[in-house]
Amino acid sequence: MAGRKQAGCRAAVLAEERGFLVLGQGVGFRHPLLRSAVYHGAPAEERRRVHEALAAEEYDRDRRVWHRALAAVHPDEDIALGNEPGVRRVRSRPLRP
Repeated sequence: MAGRKQAGCRAAVLAEERGFLVLGQGVGFRHPLLRSAVYHGAPAEERRRVHEALAAEEYDRDRRVWHRALAAVHPDEDIALGNEPGVRRVRSRPLRP
């Protein structure tokens, strides 16, 4: 796993040098269409593995549960239960105009 993580870090730095990514506290794409192309161009299994890794590193509970849900292959009761507090928080927010 450590080797894959290092390779991923090298790839991210190279992508930043070429102007595709913005690296900082998180990782961002320079353009939303680029993000969409990369995401949807990846095989489903690879997207699930990435979401698993992001869930393991995420400090925000709502985002962690969101990544866990996207990594799941089948419905998962634990993920659904973990999502309920976040759903309540989102529903309590005022709608944006």
